[in-house]
Amino acid sequence: MFNQRLDSDRVRPACQPRVPDFLFTHMTINPKKQAASKAADTDRSIHLSASAGSGKTRALKERYLALLDKLDLRGLNIDQAVAITFTDKAAAEIKERVMHDLPDAMLKKIIRGRQDLRISTIHSFCMNLLKRYPLEAGLPPDFGVLDSRDQVYKIRKAIEDSLEEADRSPVVMAPLSAFTADELVESIEFLLKIRTRLKRVEIDAKGPEGMLRAVRAGMDVETVEAELASLVGSPAWRALFMQMELLLRSQPDFQETCKGATHGSLASAQDTHVAYRIADALVPVYFTKQGEPLKRPRIPKSKYRADKMFPYPVYETLCAQVAEVLSPFRSAYHRAQAGHEAVSLLRLYLLAEERYQKSKLREGLLDFDDLEIYAYRLLQGLESPEILYWLDRKILHFLVDEFQDTSDIQWAILNKLTEEIFAGQGTEKRMAPTLFVVGDEKQSIYRFREANYRLIRDIQDKMETLLLPEAREILTLQKNYRS
Repeated sequence: MFNQRLDSDRVRPACQPRVPDFLFTHMTINPKKQAASKAADTDRSIHLSASAGSGKTRALKERYLALLDKLDLRGLNIDQAVAITFTDKAAAEIKERVMHDLPDAMLKKIIRGRQDLRISTIHSFCMNLLKRYPLEAGLPPDFGVLDSRDQVYKIRKAIEDSLEEADRSPVVMAPLSAFTADELVESIEFLLKIRTRLKRVEIDAKGPEGMLRAVRAGMDVETVEAELASLVGSPAWRALFMQMELLLRSQPDFQETCKGATHGSLASAQDTHVAYRIADALVPVYFTKQGEPLKRPRIPKSKYRADKMFPYPVYETLCAQVAEVLSPFRSAYHRAQAGHEAVSLLRLYLLAEERYQKSKLREGLLDFDDLEIYAYRLLQGLESPEILYWLDRKILHFLVDEFQDTSDIQWAILNKLTEEIFAGQGTEKRMAPTLFVVGDEKQSIYRFREANYRLIRDIQDKMETLLLPEAREILTLQKNYRS
């Protein structure tokens, strides 16, 4: 009887210390496997923060395989799970790992061409979408992708031609008089590099003019200019500078040094631009080289000629008042000019971008930025409800790798495609839709390509805010298993 007892019922040797059972449990758990197991929960959307070497690729692979298995069991096509990563190399690596672990039956379906794995870059995803809806996107059905070497030439030519055209437009070029030709070229090149961001603003603003209005409104150009015009034409403005001119007449030794006549010209100025040029000549009288107001008036008390009408304390007060008026006036003028410069630079960019687009489309070509831009515009257009309806039926699950390298427009595209998930819809389907994102903001290496590492935190906040606790899981992998 004694020998037939279960091991768990055996008496501990007297020398063995009694250790709580929960310690044995936790000592045997591998955090890497635990996170991968939770990531494979196909009923939840997952946000996984994973450091380098912590097992993020394994977690993504396990998630993808679990989704394929469940889709297959429910009689759904496995291409309804879409995995998106940043580079072709990463996509190929994930696909290889998935293929290695696929069940034989599913592998045979893929080899025989009945079904396929949808693992690609965001650009490939956008291209496939545009290939399906080319007419709705305003593209030739057989469009191709521009070679990078041809792209450099076309951009340079578009910039040169746009500058030549704009040179005949004072409205565009006048605010840019301080720029050299090289600075203008560099500025337009920079704006073309962030074209996806600008095109998204343009699309949302319903066109180029809408974008320019938004920039002017955002920089308060009209408001600032109205305030400047009101200030320059006000009785208080005229009285202050006329009074200072009269005072300086009583100080002949300093009349020229303190620019007495300039104060009179400023008092009578009617135009903001004229007033600024005059006021600029007074800067050394009232401000240091660093732009700070002088602590003491330019005329020292020991050299001030006594005057009954203008004793020295009056001069001190007037100096302080002039500085208090000129400082915000010049600052506001600079803000208004910065707004005009920004709008003019954007007009140059729009000219160059239009020429660049035409040169590509004449040859039926797009660049990689265009794939994202046209996809975003397509999903925002009048036909988008029909397109989104089709996509909702074709794609149930999104998996996004290296999320820290996602740009704003890429997320805007994915955000549009995952609206149903965050709205709590789709639960009536044979399989509820989900989103899986994995990344680490510390590993963001593509900021020069408009990657926004903050998005990984934003999507976590969105999941925690809009999804029920039972519909999401926030996971972290920190330990590096490579070292």
